[in-house]
Amino acid sequence: MIRNLPIIALTFFCNPQNAQTFLVNYGFTDVTSSSGIVDPTPAPNVVGLAFGSFTAVGGPSNPSASGRFSFSDWPLGGIDAVDSYSAYTGALSAMMYYEVSVAVLPGYTLSLNALSFAVRRSGTGIRNYCVRSSLDNFSNDLTAATGSSTKLSVIPTNVFFWNYDSVSTASDQKGSLINFGSAFSNLTGTTTLRFYAWNAETNGGNFSIDNVAISGAVKDSVSLVTSLQEVCSNSGVDRKLMCFPNPSCGGSVTVTSVEAFLNMELRDVNGHKLVAASYDALQYTGEVNVDGLAKGIYYLILSSDANRQVLKLILL
Repeated sequence: MIRNLPIIALTFFCNPQNAQTFLVNYGFTDVTSSSGIVDPTPAPNVVGLAFGSFTAVGGPSNPSASGRFSFSDWPLGGIDAVDSYSAYTGALSAMMYYEVSVAVLPGYTLSLNALSFAVRRSGTGIRNYCVRSSLDNFSNDLTAATGSSTKLSVIPTNVFFWNYDSVSTASDQKGSLINFGSAFSNLTGTTTLRFYAWNAETNGGNFSIDNVAISGAVKDSVSLVTSLQEVCSNSGVDRKLMCFPNPSCGGSVTVTSVEAFLNMELRDVNGHKLVAASYDALQYTGEVNVDGLAKGIYYLILSSDANRQVLKLILL
């Protein structure tokens, strides 16, 4: 019965979904009029990722407001009481923007889904803004939308437009949306986003962003899916790898393999890595402490440069 257990596990679990979705928010709660160009609010925390803090580049040394990310001195060109974009004379400056980065830690990949944020302008603030990314060296505006908002719109090419100069500037306007698309799938390294703004009416006119929400998914790039698919094709896996006791009630379990291994991992059914061990020399047996783990199904993964094996472990 024990010899057949791995075959049952592999039939059941050949296509697990090990990507973990996330939604993070930048609320700028610690920003003050003297907090400098870097948001002092703690950055979001997601396993496998390192989110940075928002930074203002090219403008004043301090924000123009508290509790949101707001700076002045944007490129001029907007005209007071005029709501026609064709009448404006300003343009995006590559030297002035808000910036935030997300780094993918080794062993993980990132897929970005969407970005949303609220905006605000002072009475003489900016009328246009856009978002770009490091994927194309900040050359093109990312795909923009404004949902049901009637006070904001999108004009060619994916440029946001504050529609009416007369709209109250005392509250945020919600609805600025970015859809990342397939180019932002399976990312590694660091991805940086920049928020540009222009066509302010005076130097003192500001551009504020708040409640910046970023959604996506992160997964272990040493994919459990790949591991299990490899083992699924190995019809002799039940004769090569065994674990005792299995089922187990806690303590330690002993793993014995016909094929030598250098690494041993224990993962849960969602692909989360719970225990990991690496050895300096090839091994044929090893022990895993499972004390403190909840009852359920787990997977032991043994690997070397030449092979990878998976065994189902049940805790009672």
